[in-house]
Amino acid sequence: MRVALFAPTTDHLGGSDRDLITLANALGPAELRLDWIGIRGTEFVRELLDPQVCHRVFDLPLPPFTYPVFQHASVPRSRWLWSKILLDYALRSAPALWRVLRELRGEPLDVVVSSTAVTLIGALFAAARRLPHVWIVKECLDPTLPATRSFARWIERLSSRVVVPSRAVAKPFSSRVLVLPDGNDCAAIQEASADSRADVLRQLG
Repeated sequence: MRVALFAPTTDHLGGSDRDLITLANALGPAELRLDWIGIRGTEFVRELLDPQVCHRVFDLPLPPFTYPVFQHASVPRSRWLWSKILLDYALRSAPALWRVLRELRGEPLDVVVSSTAVTLIGALFAAARRLPHVWIVKECLDPTLPATRSFARWIERLSSRVVVPSRAVAKPFSSRVLVLPDGNDCAAIQEASADSRADVLRQLG
């Protein structure tokens, strides 16, 4: 399975990066070939990944979209302000999107994975390439706020599957969300019977 992973990776190992590296190495080259797209200083993950799993690693200036996340979500904004925010984000995202489309042009990708809710480039890239998109959301989106509820709906619309680490994080999403706790049981992953590439793509629709 060829996967393009969009991660908020900088020049140090975060918890989310660690879990993804562990999972990728547990799956191994028979199941996974990975293109890892981070923000800056991402090259260090190459040394931590199985060289047969890691296909490419490169940095991409992923513009953050934090308005409906964390404390920013509680700031009241009019429809007019939201329209300006979205236009500004689109303009800032365009260079990064064009670059990654060029970088991965012709690559036989199967699935796109975004590992954070604060960048939308992975979803836009998947839509442009017409590929299944899996969105791993680690951030808690406050279900009491209209902006975050709307954002959660858009995350689901732009995803074949949404994965969260707990039921608390799942609250703003529909029942379709997959709750998968942080951490990896490598032995269980390696012993599990693997679905075929065709089966995985069929499940992702």
